[in-house]
Amino acid sequence: MAMIRINKNPTVTDLRVFALVWLAFFTLLGVMAYVRTGTHGTALPFWAIAPVAPIVGWTSRPLLRLLYVGMCYAAFPIGWVVSMAALALLYFVVITPIGRVMLLFGHDPLGRKFLPQTDTYWIKRPRQQPVERYLRQF
Repeated sequence: MAMIRINKNPTVTDLRVFALVWLAFFTLLGVMAYVRTGTHGTALPFWAIAPVAPIVGWTSRPLLRLLYVGMCYAAFPIGWVVSMAALALLYFVVITPIGRVMLLFGHDPLGRKFLPQTDTYWIKRPRQQPVERYLRQF
């Protein structure tokens, strides 16, 4: 079972949401380009691309499905790289320093220290509840 599955058979609602998000995204990119440069020439390509998905979805659902699945495949590597980078950052910035600080102060929560004078590494635990209690969950 894969962690990430690409929806190859989107519902009509998925396609409609995709078309509206496409329209909003490229319209916003055009607005940002216009605000940044102050000319219509840089914003016009974004505004020309913005209505493509809604128009394609209105005229031909199979073409919109093809555009949807194509964009999913195009975005998959980007999402994979970003998620791996976020996990690596979390591990090396948060988890590793905590472990190093614990090691520095001698804290060994797993009890992995080698003790040559002991016969066994089994830990004796006191029985806190009678065995019959295990058969009654509540």
